[in-house]
Amino acid sequence: MRAVIFALIATTTTVGCGSKSDKTDPSVTKTEEAVKQDITKATDKVTEVAVRTGHEADDKATEALNAANAAKVDVKAAANAVEADLKVAHDATREKLQEAFDATDRRYIALKASAAKATGAAKTRADAAAAEAKTHEADVMAGIAKLRTTTGAEWDAAKVRLDADTASLAKSLDNFEAALK
Repeated sequence: MRAVIFALIATTTTVGCGSKSDKTDPSVTKTEEAVKQDITKATDKVTEVAVRTGHEADDKATEALNAANAAKVDVKAAANAVEADLKVAHDATREKLQEAFDATDRRYIALKASAAKATGAAKTRADAAAAEAKTHEADVMAGIAKLRTTTGAEWDAAKVRLDADTASLAKSLDNFEAALK
């Protein structure tokens, strides 16, 4: 591109300047029409190079865009695969938590049956412990339900909260059992 511009400048300044027209060899002097043709040819060549360079730049930009789009597709596919694996792991964890809750619930029902037979001060302590256990049981059930509908960091936070609620329920059932003795 620089060479073409240099040739254009050199052609117009050497031939068309006219400062040495009286001292130059008449056979070297070009006619005005020949100079115009040379300028037109040089301009056409510059335009051709510019168009070709523009097409090459467009082609490279298109290639880069295609590569970026392909990378986005690859990233999306990988994210979908990770999400699917995570969903399977979350489902398995939720099922284990549900099974553990079911066992705890069976223990709670057995303790309530024992509390129904209690009398006097033992009944009062057992009723208070049963009320506390019922509150924690509701928290655990809500936590398990929340795990069914959440994903990502929200799922992790719900799982941490559920673990704390499960520990509280276990402790309240231990208290309930102790109140019955």
